[in-house]
Amino acid sequence: MKLLAQQRHLQAKIPDIEKCLDIVATPQAKKSSGEALLADFEVFEGIYSRARIEDTDSVCLWLGANVILEYSCEEATTRLQKNLENAKASLEVLVADLQFLREQVTITWVMIAHVYNWDVHQKRIRQAGVLPKTFKGVVSARIMVGECVLLNESMTLISPFSIR
Repeated sequence: MKLLAQQRHLQAKIPDIEKCLDIVATPQAKKSSGEALLADFEVFEGIYSRARIEDTDSVCLWLGANVILEYSCEEATTRLQKNLENAKASLEVLVADLQFLREQVTITWVMIAHVYNWDVHQKRIRQAGVLPKTFKGVVSARIMVGECVLLNESMTLISPFSIR
């Protein structure tokens, strides 16, 4: 569950970083065109004010934990680009890890089904009286990725099989 929570967090974080990059690019574009930037900001809950920003070389980025730092627009863009790349790379690794885990769960369930079916088959044979009554069944099973080997109580090979 922790990996899924991390995936949801990263999927929500990436659009926020992209939005911040767009917001940081806006003052730079307005500065190059010579226009003033009109911005609405929240003064208090439900109370907004309009500001006219004529020339700015810096922006403030919220880093979290009530910490805000002022960066130049170029530094802020660089930092946000690095954060975006890191978040995308982390998400890519996380998705690969989740896919690997899904495959392993599937393989494990198939192996369990094979062992169960083999046991049912052996019980039917025993009930039919084909095997001697001293046979006590499977004591251990060794499960590896893609292959299962069943051993009896004297650790001799009973039935190897693999998933294809």
